[in-house]
Amino acid sequence: MTFSKKVFVAVLLTTLIVGSALIFVTYRYVKQQTGESFVSRYLVMSHVLGDTLARLDKNTESLMLDAAQVVQAQIAKNGVPSEARLATLRTKLDVTHLFIINRAGKFIRSTNHDVNRIPNVFSFCSKYRQLLTGAQASMATPILHPNPEPKPFKFLLMPSLDRKYLIEVGVRVDFIASTLVKALRADPNITSMSLYNPKGMSFGNFDGTTYSFNGKTVSLPGEVPTIVNGANNFRIFTKVASSHPSCCQCDVAKASVGGKYYYVLESVISKAPLKAVLAKTKIMFGIFGIAVVLIALIFGAFVVRRLVNNIEIAAARVRGLKSEPDLKGRIGLTGEDEVAFLTGEFDHLLDNLEETQSKIVEAEKVNAKVELATQVAHNIKSPAFAIEMLMPFMKDLPENIKRVLHVSVEDIVAMVDQLKKHAESMSDSSIVDSTAVFLPVFINDLVMQKQFEFMKRGSVKVHFVSHCDDKKAFVRANGGELKAIISNLINNAADSYGNQPGDIFVDLETTVSKCLISVTDRGAGIPEEYLKEIGAKRITFKGGNERGIGLTHAFKTVESWGGKIAIESKLGKGTTVKMSLAKFVKVKDLARRKYRDFGIG
Repeated sequence: MTFSKKVFVAVLLTTLIVGSALIFVTYRYVKQQTGESFVSRYLVMSHVLGDTLARLDKNTESLMLDAAQVVQAQIAKNGVPSEARLATLRTKLDVTHLFIINRAGKFIRSTNHDVNRIPNVFSFCSKYRQLLTGAQASMATPILHPNPEPKPFKFLLMPSLDRKYLIEVGVRVDFIASTLVKALRADPNITSMSLYNPKGMSFGNFDGTTYSFNGKTVSLPGEVPTIVNGANNFRIFTKVASSHPSCCQCDVAKASVGGKYYYVLESVISKAPLKAVLAKTKIMFGIFGIAVVLIALIFGAFVVRRLVNNIEIAAARVRGLKSEPDLKGRIGLTGEDEVAFLTGEFDHLLDNLEETQSKIVEAEKVNAKVELATQVAHNIKSPAFAIEMLMPFMKDLPENIKRVLHVSVEDIVAMVDQLKKHAESMSDSSIVDSTAVFLPVFINDLVMQKQFEFMKRGSVKVHFVSHCDDKKAFVRANGGELKAIISNLINNAADSYGNQPGDIFVDLETTVSKCLISVTDRGAGIPEEYLKEIGAKRITFKGGNERGIGLTHAFKTVESWGGKIAIESKLGKGTTVKMSLAKFVKVKDLARRKYRDFGIG
C-alpha cells in the first residue's frame, strides 16, 4: 500500500469516526438548544412585553398627573368647575373620569356617575386624608379592577391648592388590550395572553380572535417567573412591575400579596412549531451523515495532498500580515488552485485599498480647504456690503447707523476669527466654541443691518416681528455662525423676488423649551421635487458656481447645536424656512411655564 493510500485511508477513517461523533453530539446539542432557544425567545418576549406594559403604566400616570394639575389650576383660578365644564376638561385632557371631592371625602362632581352612588373616597384608602394635610402631594393607584367597572382602571388623587378639595382622575387602561393584541398578531405561535393582579384576578384575556375583560380569578404559580411545560404548549408566567408596588387602595381591596402589588403576564405558546423543527432537524442530520461519508471518499485525497498544504501556508502568512502596522505586506502564494487564486485576489485588494486610502486622505484635505474658503467667502459678503452702503452717512451719523456700522465691523472680525479657528481645527481638531445668545436683541440688530444693506434695492423690505415676551429667550450657539445663517436665509428670500418689490418677514417666538425663528417671503418658491434634497445636496436656483452651499452648511451647523431646520414652499406662493433651537434655561424655569399652553398661570 502506497503512502498516499495510507494517508487516504487514515483521513477517511478519521473523517468518518470524527464526523459521525460530531454529527451525533451536534444533533443532541442542536435539539437541546432549539428547545431552549424556542422557550427563551418567548421568555424574552414576555419580559419585553411586561416592560412595555410597565412603561405604559407609568406614562399613563404622568398624563393623569398633568390632567390633575390642569384641574387644580382651574379651581384656583375660577373655583370648582361645573360638571359640564369638568366634562369638557375630561375630553380635552383625554382621560376617562374626573371627580371633585370635598374634605369629608364625599364626591361632589363627577363626569361619569351619580355622585350619590359613589362611596366615600376614604373608604377606599384612609391614607388619602394625607393629601388634605399636606403630607402627600399626590397619590395614585396601579392598574386595578374597580367594582363594578368591567375594565381595569388607574386612579390618581391630588388636592386643590387651598387643600379644600380632592381632585381624582380616572383612566381606563385600554392599552392592555391593544398591546396584547399587537403581540399576538405579530406571532401566530402565541395562542393566548392574559394579565392578572397578584391574587389572580384577570385584567383581560386574548386568544387570537376575541379579547375579554371578564374579571375571572385563576390560580397562579407559587413562584413567578416560571414556565409550565405542557404536552402541547408552554405557559410562561412573568412578573410585571407596577407603578406603585405599595398600594393602600389595593391593600384595602385585598388585592395585594404580602403588602406588595404587581402584575402577572401569562403567555401560552404552542409547541407545534418546535415539534416540526425538531423533526426536520432529525432528517437533516441523517442527510449530513450520508454526506460526510461521500465527502470523505471523494475529496479525501485532494484535501490531504493539495488544499490543506496551501491553506496552512496562506494562514501562516495572513497571521504575519496581521502583526504589520501598515498595508505593505502580501501573501504572495503561487500556484494554480483555488487557494492560490483567492490569495492572489486578496493581495490585489490590498493594493487597491492602499491606493484608495491615500487618495481619500488627500481628497479630504483638499475638500476641507475648498469648503472652508468657499463658506467664508460666501458669509463675509453681507457685512462688507453693509459697511460700503453706510459710507455716505459718515458725516452726521445717527445712533442707529453707528450701531449697524459697529455690528458689521464686529461681524467681519468674528468671521476672521472663525476662519482662524477652522484652520486650527484642520490640524489639531479644535472646536468652535458656542455661547449663550439672546435672540430678541440679536435678531433685531441683524435685521437692522439687513435693512441698510437692502437700501440700494429699495423694493425689498425686511421686517422683524417678535412674539416673544420671555426674558430668557437664550440659545446656545456660535454667534458668528448663527448670524451668517440667518443673514444667508434673508439673502435667499430677497433673491426669490428677482427685481420685483417684496417683503421679508423674520419672526421669533418661543415655546416652553424651544426658540423658533422663521424667515418668510412671498417670492418664486421652490419646486416640490427639490424640497427633500435641500440641506443634503448643493441645490440652487440662482446660478453661479459659488452658490448653493448656504443651506447645506446651515443644516449641518444647526444640527450640531441640537436644533433643526424645516422648509415649506410652494411655487409662486413663497417660502418659509423654520429654525428650531433649544432654549438655554434651567429646569426650574421650565416648571414655572409648564401649563402655559392651557392658558393658566
